[in-house]
Amino acid sequence: MNSDLKQKIVAEAEKAKKEAENEARRLAVELATEKARRQAEEIRAHRLVAEKAKKETEKKDSDEHDRVKRFEFKGIKYLKSTKNGTIYNMEQDIVGKWNEETQNIDFNENSDSEEDDEDDYSLDATFEKGDKIWYHFNDGKKTQTPMLKEGVVAAVHFDDFPNLYFTIKLNDGKEKQVDERRLSKRK
Repeated sequence: MNSDLKQKIVAEAEKAKKEAENEARRLAVELATEKARRQAEEIRAHRLVAEKAKKETEKKDSDEHDRVKRFEFKGIKYLKSTKNGTIYNMEQDIVGKWNEETQNIDFNENSDSEEDDEDDYSLDATFEKGDKIWYHFNDGKKTQTPMLKEGVVAAVHFDDFPNLYFTIKLNDGKEKQVDERRLSKRK
């Protein structure tokens, strides 16, 4: 009987071994499934973050100020949008759109046309590089007494169009960036 008992123990051991192997396989599958589920959730979360970032970038790009370049057309100075070809006069009013095909300005019906008096498009409303200017500022004291300093326009900046600003060089050698409200022409 010793042999029968041995066979019974061996059979039970083999059965337990198979059950353990089956349980191990089941747990491994369950673990792999859980891992795959977590990875899928991570991928979805990354996609959501990426989509949100893309939307924010697109919104920022659409909200971004237009940039313009100054150019002369038929003797008149204009500003041209680098984004969409919109044409502005030097007072920053929209007057039309650049037509790439005809290399001409398609003027708006309600805007001044190119035949109008050139004074309508003069730079008197703004400043050019080299213009002699008065820089208006306060003395910083409680009285806020307006002060003036002499200088020249060193650069005109169009990168925040239609909000132009200027780099000025004061006679004391200092440079400042200011908007048009702080400047007046000096003869």
